[in-house]
Amino acid sequence: MCPCVEYLGYAAALYLSYKVLSFVMGNLYCKVLARPLDVARLGEWALVTGSTDGIGKAYALALAKKGLNIVLVSRCHITQLD
Repeated sequence: MCPCVEYLGYAAALYLSYKVLSFVMGNLYCKVLARPLDVARLGEWALVTGSTDGIGKAYALALAKKGLNIVLVSRCHITQLD
């Protein structure tokens, strides 16, 4: 058999090992080693864009529950969040 095929197999195994290890380490870090962010330590105010619905609205409500003052920026005019 051609040695280049063997080297190609080694390269593929090395690449696959790297991808699996980086996936496992990334998830391990996010779920086990990373500390939650203390948003109150960053200041009293938070600026949330896209706050009329979706992720922006969820962020605005979550930050308000943590006691931060919220500045809402949106393309739509709203008077209050639900």
